[in-house]
Amino acid sequence: MHFQHCNYLIHKESVNCLPMTSTTRVNDEKKDRLCIACEIEPLNQNTNTWCPRCKWMIHPHCSGTFPLHDSSKQDIEIVNRILQNHSRRSTVSRIREWYERLDRQDSEWLFRPQESNLQSIVDDQKANEIRTRIIDQIKSTENQDVKERLMNRGFPLPGGCWLQISSCSSLPPSITIDGIINTGVRIPDSQLIELISKMEDWELKAVNWHRLGQLLAQLGETLRDRWKTSLQRERQIHPRWRHHLRIARRRNRSDFKTIAAVISKVLRRWTLFSGKSDVKIINSSFEDQQNSLETLPFYLDSLPENEIFSMPWLRRWREITDYWSNPELLKHEYVSLITVRNGRLFLRVEDDDGRIKLRRIPSDIHIISAIISAQLSPPGTSIHDTLQLLLSNWGNEEVTPKIPNDADRKAARLLRDIEHQTENINFSENERSLLIQGTTGTEYRIKINRTAKNLVGDKFQLSARTNSSEPWGKICTHAGDELRDLPIGDQIVTLALICSNDRENNTAIATIHNFLVSHGKIPRNPEIYQDHFQPPIPLRERVRDYFEARDIHDNNIRRRHQNPAYVNWGRLVENEWDNQQGEFRFEREHQFPINDDTLRDGGNRNRIPNILINALVAFNAAPIGALARLPNAPGGIFGLLTIENQLLTQQEVEVLQSIARIHGWVSNENNLEILRLEENQQIWVKERHLNLNEEIRNQMYELLAPIQEEIDPNGRPWWARIEDRVRYFRQLRHNLFWNFQNEER
Repeated sequence: MHFQHCNYLIHKESVNCLPMTSTTRVNDEKKDRLCIACEIEPLNQNTNTWCPRCKWMIHPHCSGTFPLHDSSKQDIEIVNRILQNHSRRSTVSRIREWYERLDRQDSEWLFRPQESNLQSIVDDQKANEIRTRIIDQIKSTENQDVKERLMNRGFPLPGGCWLQISSCSSLPPSITIDGIINTGVRIPDSQLIELISKMEDWELKAVNWHRLGQLLAQLGETLRDRWKTSLQRERQIHPRWRHHLRIARRRNRSDFKTIAAVISKVLRRWTLFSGKSDVKIINSSFEDQQNSLETLPFYLDSLPENEIFSMPWLRRWREITDYWSNPELLKHEYVSLITVRNGRLFLRVEDDDGRIKLRRIPSDIHIISAIISAQLSPPGTSIHDTLQLLLSNWGNEEVTPKIPNDADRKAARLLRDIEHQTENINFSENERSLLIQGTTGTEYRIKINRTAKNLVGDKFQLSARTNSSEPWGKICTHAGDELRDLPIGDQIVTLALICSNDRENNTAIATIHNFLVSHGKIPRNPEIYQDHFQPPIPLRERVRDYFEARDIHDNNIRRRHQNPAYVNWGRLVENEWDNQQGEFRFEREHQFPINDDTLRDGGNRNRIPNILINALVAFNAAPIGALARLPNAPGGIFGLLTIENQLLTQQEVEVLQSIARIHGWVSNENNLEILRLEENQQIWVKERHLNLNEEIRNQMYELLAPIQEEIDPNGRPWWARIEDRVRYFRQLRHNLFWNFQNEER
């Protein structure tokens, strides 16, 4: 249910009644240790620059990306010299200068060979001969299948260690060392081969390959990958997996992306195969069900003291947490500085426009060790902060401090004043939420959706319960056009004021009214529904009738209109679609390809169908073996020759990928023919050609039906409209379409 304009009036009137706090005016000396957002709450001995309220309620959707802690002047000076000495295009030079200023331990901590329990198959001289021959074959061949088979075959390393790399599309990517399989979502297989070919024999023998392989397999995993893993587990249990996908998104997944979660995953891999661990965790589902801060101590206890001391980043964590007695910093969100794409390691740098770009990491074992150590080190340490400052200021001439804009600061102060001056509105640091006690006795909770940053989706979630012993129940509250562009603090305050006096304000949001009525708190108000239509016929029933009518008249349509160029498709579809209680919408003037201006923003109900019309024309026209760029995250670009559309939401990304799979396309992340990819893009290849038969139609029906029920329940069936429009573009034989098809061939 959308916020109405009256909500905004409630917000303004209520705010104007509040007295101005004297703490909004502070002198410059005190401002240095006040919250960077509200500039009111003192930070005291806290190393963060955000107070807890602003950190969890304002920071996730603040304008820009702002660090949670201050960087030292020394670190800023180091980064400034690097930025001034080398241009933004000199990635290697910048990284090498950063690396040369580090302690040697950060570049040599991986040089601790692990003894193998397996007997060596060949001696070092023979191993060097075999390894050189296989690596030369891998580097010389251009056939990707041959490369994969050679890497799967494996080769020996000095010291008796045997290395295998699996990057086949049919198997999970993995690095196997002496029979121990380290499976990951994506691994830098190409760069690993390049790295080994450049290393000296003594380096190959000195490196702890078990530790390195486990790290490389783990650091390629993203939050979205963990979601997919969790979904696959639920998909095997629940037949209605799409329903459970929505449930999974409603759950609190904040622990997935904490620093504690990442470190726990890394240490779990080491302890699981060390042979010295007393931790009996066999499958990852246990860890997903537990809080990372609860499992982390078990992994730490299983590590010997010399192991902890040998890893500089883990030693720093022990020092900064006072021997793990103060784990607050581990709850912070994990900021990924590196990623894996196309079989290589990349740095995630921020360009002038604020978009994330990828820069290659040199194939140097010392530099890779230092970067991994910086990634896993605590925020606030010099090695971590200098690298993060360098990457976030990559396009600047010097380090530019980032602070919230005036609108976000005013919203943060307003939220603070509302909480302090309203007895039934309180922020809970434990729940990281705003808790409200309504006048009907109902408890409300406003929790920030951290994964919806900079997206069209909801930035917060409202839940309610009538009894403290009951679980929280979700209440749908989409921000309307009047509130969507306001700072997140203003949106939260507006909703909090409505909930705090829910007995009087419940009619402002129909879903809150329905919740209170269903729990017997208030009587139903018929005026809320007087302007609403009667419930429409279920979408499935209307679609069944549509397809039956279309199939009956399909042959007559073809005979009646021999020249598709002169078909009045608007009238034709209107006659076919019996829309007694629904809304008829048909866009007649769109040409192929449909551009972003035509697609418009996320509020357009025709947006998803138009994206899929573009995609299906291109997917069907492209020959087998064609390559396409598909986004794997919101904000990415879908590109296939003449088509270039930006996808705004996670839902659009998942729908497009599902449609691609239905029509014979598969992901091919190891393809090296196209290297200049955006950070949130991946390469897909067409493996087979499929026509729009009954089976494909049914799959589209099952995919799009629940989405349309949510977004556009009264409209014409999406898959029917999509099929008609694709058929129209193909029959029209537009020059652009045929040029597109010929260019692809």
